[in-house]
Amino acid sequence: MDSRPDPSRLLPVGSAILLLLLGGAVWLLWRDSRPPAAGRGNAAAGAPSRPAPGPALPGASRPGFPADPPARPFGAIPASLQPEMGGQGPHHMLRGRCSLPYLCLTFDGAAHAGELPQILRILAERRISATFFLTGEFIAGHTVEARAIVQAGHEVGNHLFQHVHLTTWDRNGRQDLLPGVTRELLHRLLQDNEALFRRVTGREMQKVWRAPFGETNQALDAWAAESGYIHVAWTRDFSGVPSMDSLDWVADPGAARYLSAAQIRDRLLSFDGGRPGGANGAIILMHTGTLRQSEHAWTILGDVTDEFRSRGYTFVPVTRLIRESLESFSRPEKTP
Repeated sequence: MDSRPDPSRLLPVGSAILLLLLGGAVWLLWRDSRPPAAGRGNAAAGAPSRPAPGPALPGASRPGFPADPPARPFGAIPASLQPEMGGQGPHHMLRGRCSLPYLCLTFDGAAHAGELPQILRILAERRISATFFLTGEFIAGHTVEARAIVQAGHEVGNHLFQHVHLTTWDRNGRQDLLPGVTRELLHRLLQDNEALFRRVTGREMQKVWRAPFGETNQALDAWAAESGYIHVAWTRDFSGVPSMDSLDWVADPGAARYLSAAQIRDRLLSFDGGRPGGANGAIILMHTGTLRQSEHAWTILGDVTDEFRSRGYTFVPVTRLIRESLESFSRPEKTP
């Protein structure tokens, strides 16, 4: 008995398969020939694809999708205001105007997030909005934490995609560009971090940046300004003392600059020297986590904020400090 299939019976089946394949090809050609719908990314044209859906965010129209308009870039600091706000060029600030009774809490996030839950709890209890400068390494490694910062209502600035050295500061104490650090590299480090933050949180970074290790110069600041950024350091005088750097990042108890939690508290609270308004416009530097095994700075955060408030200061995010500093300078004087 011949067990081979009858070709006459296979013909209808083969024809049907062929028709299905041809129909699918025609449908794909028709679909790809349509113009992209409003808001739909066109991958063939190189447009960015939509981010993966994330958790629902306050104020977001759809979970995981950008709900914010592009962050507003800041203009240059006027020359006559630069000495008061930092004295290091038109795109670099160390503090806000000394006439404003504001303080800013800023937290750098590069690799560690161990203290973030406690920090967010203390800030929430006191209804304080802070500014977090996050790297791409932090955002990729701590996506839940990055979203928690946004959902808590805090603003996020750019700490570059990677926590890299940009200048020779740690080699010779000068802010000279390291070999290989170019305008194109800085733009890429800023823009890649923006894109990652948008994909993870569905929100926009603010147009403020802080160089890793605080290493920057006027050339770097000017390159970042081409993308709308202003560099935000922490408040200190040119000798470095007094300083609003909490030094919470010094983890070795045997190091010369190591401070206990109580010493960190006293260092920050002594900045105004007991003078009313002596800390106006100051920017405090802390971190989302460190290598410390004890004496964590978050344990004195409540004491510091409560005491400064009792002295008449208001805590605001960095962008508000910049905006009101520039507005107060440009506002015409009232005639008596």
